[in-house]
Amino acid sequence: MTVWLIEPHEPLIFREGKPFEATPGAHAKSLPFPFPSTTAGALRSQSHLNESGVFELPEGKMIDDLKAIGVRGPLLVSLRPDSDVIEQWFVPAPADALLLNVKENSEQKEDSKAKDEEREKQAIVRQLAPLTIKSNEDYTDFTIERSDEQEALQIVGLPLNEAGSDLEKPYKNAPRYWYWERFEHWLSTPPPSTPQTVAELGISGPTYEMRVHVAMDHSTRAGKEGKLFDTSGLEFTHIKASSKKETGSPLQRAQRLALALITNDERDIDEQNKADRQFVAITNRLGTLGGERRLVSWRESNAKLPPCPDELKKQIIAKKRCRLFLLTPAYFSEGYRPTWLCQQHEQSGVQLKLKAITIQRPQVVSGWDMAAKRARPSRRLAPAGTVLFLELKGEDKAIEEWIEKTWFSCVSDDTQYRRDGFGLAVLGAWPTEPDSARGGQA
Repeated sequence: MTVWLIEPHEPLIFREGKPFEATPGAHAKSLPFPFPSTTAGALRSQSHLNESGVFELPEGKMIDDLKAIGVRGPLLVSLRPDSDVIEQWFVPAPADALLLNVKENSEQKEDSKAKDEEREKQAIVRQLAPLTIKSNEDYTDFTIERSDEQEALQIVGLPLNEAGSDLEKPYKNAPRYWYWERFEHWLSTPPPSTPQTVAELGISGPTYEMRVHVAMDHSTRAGKEGKLFDTSGLEFTHIKASSKKETGSPLQRAQRLALALITNDERDIDEQNKADRQFVAITNRLGTLGGERRLVSWRESNAKLPPCPDELKKQIIAKKRCRLFLLTPAYFSEGYRPTWLCQQHEQSGVQLKLKAITIQRPQVVSGWDMAAKRARPSRRLAPAGTVLFLELKGEDKAIEEWIEKTWFSCVSDDTQYRRDGFGLAVLGAWPTEPDSARGGQA
């Protein structure tokens, strides 16, 4: 396993599907984060650049061989100010985490303005879980009519003792990316009932920076009248929140952000499987990425992926159920319901059953096929942060092997989507199931 870093030196643009033409007033806006296929294609291209920086396939090598290179990611990371060492790993905020405003009591109303500002920086974190109810029809119109007799999914919401009217509204500026330390704690331990500082939970990630462009008249060396357009790119810099411990100007508190990609390494594959796997080697160099070919640095990192905690493995094996978190968007042929993942029991000896799911609106991905010279078909994706609640059946040893195999692997239905990095997943313990529910949040 090798980790590659992409550090942008200027705002990057990953185009969305809206048309963008050379017309006055046109606007090109970047996606909030690149799709795995974008960074996978960029890495494969970087691995076959000649001395002049031009893409060139070696003799006898085909495009299919290039597409067989497995890439996992991208993941957001922060780098140390004085080196290229990864300081923090970030993951998309899990969809089963609900952040609520801190309720203001009578004593706080009479307190100072400084206390009010401090309260606004905190939130109550609640954990959503599958609810035990008599019938889904009492709460939703979810029905299922399938020939394979697959049962309907459970509703996911707040337990009865947490769904009362004393709760406040959802926190508006919840972080879109969590620190790995906080996320790892979330995988195995329920959140505390006390307010938590939002800045210590995570960050908002890359922010948008808008640039205005003008068409130039070469004869007068001046801008053409009315020939303006603008672009919104992602600035990979995070300004840490000021505190009593950390003071200084915003520039002094700036944090370098980068993208991390994971590829296979020959040292990780046994001799029998080496012939069936494709590996990649990239030299540390400057390159371009995304729209307008913005400048980035490609570097190899000595970092390793966080391992699965032993205590978490024990919880999953003991309860015979788990949560599966998507760190990158995943493609499932049946929309939100995975099929390839649940069919792995034929090889691993573990039978999986999807019991519930927490998911946001689907993302849509397309693109251009450079080899076929045509547009790729549009696909709906389960967004990053999606949580699948799975029930496991099998021997303890088989479940342990399945956990190790699934940890930081891709679980999309299509083989090429898995190679491109769609559906990167980790596992967590299933929270305590409530005895009853009342008006849970779906």
